[in-house]
Formats: sequence, C-alpha cells, structure tokens
Amino acid sequence: MARKRQRGGAGARASSRGVAEEANAVAVAAATLAEKISKLPLARRESLLKWFAETLDCDNLRREIEKHEADAAAEEKVLETIQEVRRLILFFKLDLERKTRTDEDIKEAARKWVEDPVAAKRRYGHISDW
Repeated sequence: MARKRQRGGAGARASSRGVAEEANAVAVAAATLAEKISKLPLARRESLLKWFAETLDCDNLRREIEKHEADAAAEEKVLETIQEVRRLILFFKLDLERKTRTDEDIKEAARKWVEDPVAAKRRYGHISDW
C-alpha cells in the first residue's frame, strides 16, 4: 500500500507539473496575443477589447474600457475646445488688424502675399478680406 501512495504522489506531482506547464503555455500565448493586439490600430483594439469583454463577461475589463472611452471623449473635447479658442483668437486678431489697416500696412501685406501667400494669409487673413 505504501508503494501505491508513492506512485499516487508521483502521479500527482506529474499532474501538477502538467498543469503548471499548461498554465505557462497559456501565459505565453496571452502575452503574445497582448503584444499583437497592442500593435493594432486604436479603433481595432477598442472593438477587439469590447468583444473580449462581452465574450468573457468580465466586468472589470468592461469598466476599464468604459473608463478609457470616457477619457478619450474628454481628451477629444479638450482638443476641440483648444481648436475653438485658437479660431477665436485668430478671428479677433484678424478683426483687430482689419480695423487698424493703413496704406503702408496694406502695401506690406500685399508684398508678403506675393512672397508667401500662406504666411500672409496666416498673418493678415485672406486677401479678399482686406
């Protein structure tokens, strides 16, 4: 009977080794998959993560995705606000400059327009607005 226990113990060790090897293989596969996912375009990664969350029914993963979506939406809103502020600054700058135009100023703007229309448009606005 002692031998049976010993064999059972060895079998259990072999079994636990097999489980450990399988767990290690799964971990390696998961790491490889995570690396591949990280190289995908952002939109594809998001849709893939949503699919994983729904498939696995993992509340933590779903919460993380929602948090990142909220962060992305907030970041986009900040960028839109910055663009709007820049647009308003440019508008008021051009409006102010338009009000203070002199003959010399217009001649200088025309020279700049001939040299570099893009830079002149940035500085003085479109030539048709002078």
